[in-house]
This record gives sequence, C-alpha cells and structure tokens, in this order.
Amino acid sequence: MDLKKILFLFFLNILILSLNAQDTSIIQQKNEILDLKIKLLDSRLELLNEKLSDLEKTPKLLNKKIGEIDSLIILFNELKNDNFTILNKIKQEKSGLEKDTLKKIYKSGITLNPYRLFEGTFAMSYEKFFKGKMSFKASLMYTYVTKNGMGGNYFSNQKFDETVYVDGSNYNYNSEMFTGFGLIVSTHHYLKRNLKENNLLTGFYASPQIMYRKIWIIGKAYDYTLDVPVEKEITKGLDIIRFGSTIGGKISISDIFFIDIYAGGVMRLSKYANESRITMYKKWNNIDYTGVLPVVGINVGIFI
Repeated sequence: MDLKKILFLFFLNILILSLNAQDTSIIQQKNEILDLKIKLLDSRLELLNEKLSDLEKTPKLLNKKIGEIDSLIILFNELKNDNFTILNKIKQEKSGLEKDTLKKIYKSGITLNPYRLFEGTFAMSYEKFFKGKMSFKASLMYTYVTKNGMGGNYFSNQKFDETVYVDGSNYNYNSEMFTGFGLIVSTHHYLKRNLKENNLLTGFYASPQIMYRKIWIIGKAYDYTLDVPVEKEITKGLDIIRFGSTIGGKISISDIFFIDIYAGGVMRLSKYANESRITMYKKWNNIDYTGVLPVVGINVGIFI
C-alpha cells in the first residue's frame, strides 16, 4: 500500500469520526429539546387538566348561581306582589277615606210632624248633636183650628166646657175656633247607632221630654142684660203642661232625609185660666184632658 492511500484512509476516518461526533452532539441537542418539549407538554397537560377540572366545577357553580338567581327572582316577585297588594289596599283605603271625607257629616236635623196637621197644628223641630250619644231637640207648635178649616174634624170632636166667667157674669158660649202655641224640649239618648251612616242622628233612642202649650178657645156669647141681645166674642185661656218619655228610631233615606218613629207615655195637666184647679173628668181625646196619655207618632225630616 502506498502512502497516498494510507493518508486518504486516515483523513477519511478522521472525517467519519468528526461527522459521527457532530451527529451525536446534534442528537443530544435534539434529545434535550425533545425533553424540554415533553416537559412543556406535560405542564400544558397539567394546566389543561386543571382547566378541565375547573370546567367540571363551573356547571355546578353555574347551577348554584342560577338557583340563587331563581330564588332572588321568586323573592322579588313575591315582594312585588306583596307591594302591589299593599299599594292596592292603601289605594282602596285612601279612596274610601276620600269618599268618607267627601261625605258631609250631619250633626243636626229639622223634622215635621204630619199628624199634627190634621189637628190644625204646624209642628216643627230642630235637633242638634250635643256630645257622646246625646242630642238636644226643641219643637215649636203653632195652632189655628176652625170648624171648616184644616183640623175641623178634630175640632168638632172636642167637648169644651163652654161656660166662662167674664166681668162678673157667667156666659154660655159656642166655641168657633182655638189657636195657640207650644214648646217641647227633649233630649235624645241614642242607644244604638249605625256606624256606617254619615250622620250622628240615626238609630234607636230614648227621649225624656217636657212640653208647655198655651191655647185660646174663642167663641160667641150673647149678653141679655139689655132688651136687645148683644153678641160678644169670648176668649177662654187654657194652659197645658206635659212631661214623660218616648223611645223611637230614626231611619235615614238617601243620606239626607229620615223618618222618625216613636212611642211612649206622658202625664198631661190642663188648667183653664179662670179656674183654680186642673181640669177633671175630661175625655182622653180632648185637648183639655188631664191624666196619663199614650204617645205614638211619626216625624219626617232632613239632615242639615
């Protein structure tokens, strides 16, 4: 073998060794890079696992949050309904209060006794609420009765003592009419009142009362002291005092008008002006009767 071949082979071996060394170094580097990539991949896998675990927990948390939101929505709806109900109740109460406020509270009334008209008497009363369940009532009467006028039938049924002492002489006279006035004072103690009524003068009541009445009976008499009879007008005064009590009830109509129905008993004392004692032995339906009388009547009125 010549020297050239030997040198060629030597350098070839050196070249091969050099290339093998480079390949080994490259492989090692690649292995190291691969190891780093594997580690990075492992860390990413771990991170991915954590994310997946978080994702698995998320639906539970989400469901929990959704449940909390649903509970809040239900609570809100309940509160909204409660508030709506309360507001409606407040509006209704306010509306009722406004209506009640708009209604006038009546504390007084005026009444008329229609039955008295058939006796030729106009009787009107005024009642005023006082305090608690009590009211004060005053009634005025004016009488004007003739045989042919209003109350003529009542007048015809009267049996007067038609004898009068005037100017030292007794006269027999024929009564033609009577007139006069009267005053009744009473208090009404209400036993039961309808609280829905917008006035203070309705319901059942008890009423003590006292009355004074002055009547003048007017008629004609003839003076026979002269040869020719002279016609004279005779006036005979009658005083009447009455006291007692009644029970009754008022019923309102359309919140303005009312009907008052009552019944009771009274003691009546009658006395003629020219006599020293009260009348006796008179019929109970006579205006000059003295004694105990039942009282029944009806009034119609209006609240003011």
